[in-house]
Amino acid sequence: MAATLDLTICICVRNGERHVDRCFSSLVRETEGSGVVIHVVDHLSTDRTPELLKTWENGPGRDGRIKLFKCAAVGIAAARDFAWRTATTEWIGFVDIDADVREGWLKDIAASAEALRDDAKCAAFGGRNHVPESSGPAIYRAYSIALGSYVGGHGSVLNRPVTSRVAVDHIPTLNVVYRRKALEDVGGFDPVFERVAEDIDLSFRLRRAGYTLLAVPGMALEHHMRYNPVAWARNMYLYGRGRMMWMLRHHGAFKAKFVVAPVIAFIYAIALIHDLFTGAPARALVTLLFLHFVAALAGIFPSALRGGRERPVRLLDFIAAGLVVVVTHISYGAGALRQWAWNRFLI
Repeated sequence: MAATLDLTICICVRNGERHVDRCFSSLVRETEGSGVVIHVVDHLSTDRTPELLKTWENGPGRDGRIKLFKCAAVGIAAARDFAWRTATTEWIGFVDIDADVREGWLKDIAASAEALRDDAKCAAFGGRNHVPESSGPAIYRAYSIALGSYVGGHGSVLNRPVTSRVAVDHIPTLNVVYRRKALEDVGGFDPVFERVAEDIDLSFRLRRAGYTLLAVPGMALEHHMRYNPVAWARNMYLYGRGRMMWMLRHHGAFKAKFVVAPVIAFIYAIALIHDLFTGAPARALVTLLFLHFVAALAGIFPSALRGGRERPVRLLDFIAAGLVVVVTHISYGAGALRQWAWNRFLI
């Protein structure tokens, strides 16, 4: 089935030298003899990424499977938009450079594409974003628990396997296949989203145009996330900015759950100010942190009990996952508040 799959896989990368070999090893294995091509867009890299990509493009047995492009436009949305427009196939997939696809990934895509070929209202489908608990650092076990819960992953079914096709609001460009006509109908990615939320925006516009997005069984990849809590917090701060920017741009996009983290961050700011002006030694702040942590543990408890994990959940993993949720809420919320203030008072 994969031999007749009309698919181009797009990868946009900037300074991803740490991930290039792992990502392309998996993709070259999966696309062997399939006729599927891989379009790689180097987006202003300043490290060894271009050199590594050239090695993969010219490696033995590639048969023109990997084609390199350079994009000088500013922002990830512009790079992704450039990428899909280099392709001419019916289906256009995106994979992030910090992920490697599991064996059988392309077979799962072929099965879904065949099943959905005549469903003109299906704009895209995506599979599971799996956290490699065994091969990654210890904090990955905490990420897996946190992201598998509603409070840590917005309830996304893509953070855990599904057994049948399920309609979803959003599919990240981390692991997705779009129908070309759907991208053409909505104009592709919006370049205003320079750093983040370009895929959230595209999902919203596709659904607003009457299309559906589906989570499908299989099609899993390993997502190598941020390796330490500081990098994680920075990334969540950026995501919070992107989400708020998206909500301010599309007023119909508002959902109450998206303001929970900004409210939490605002309460932390009030607690900090209270302690500073009353001379209390972080009394309100510590109390708030404790209550937030306990609530986070309660929220992730069902996720910790869920089966199918690579390793049994230890108490330390559970505690770390609670801390991940707390850090995520504060960082994400701070980013959202920062973006709201920027739009409200500076534009």
